[in-house]
Amino acid sequence: MTLNTRQAGQATILQISGRFDAHVSPTVDQWITENLPSALPLVINFEGTTFVDSSALAVLVKAFKRTQEHHGKMALCNLQKPVQIILELTRMDKVFSIFDDEASALASVNAV
Repeated sequence: MTLNTRQAGQATILQISGRFDAHVSPTVDQWITENLPSALPLVINFEGTTFVDSSALAVLVKAFKRTQEHHGKMALCNLQKPVQIILELTRMDKVFSIFDDEASALASVNAV
């Protein structure tokens, strides 16, 4: 897995590539702990993410809760089919704001 961040206007984009599983969830969790709320609004781009497991879902829920606590905005984008299926099966697709592309996600989190 690789984890990259960049700025797009006021938003932070967290790019996750590869497998997002129990082996790498602590790295993403640490990033969230160290960077939220200063990294809000946040877009998590899953363009290169091929797999997520329950530990990844827990990290995403933590990020969502921290975002809500600080009245921020967070969106997910570019979900690959296996990731999308997991979010749908767990009904997490009803919790997160999910967009097909990064531009749409950025427009959502940057909207007033």
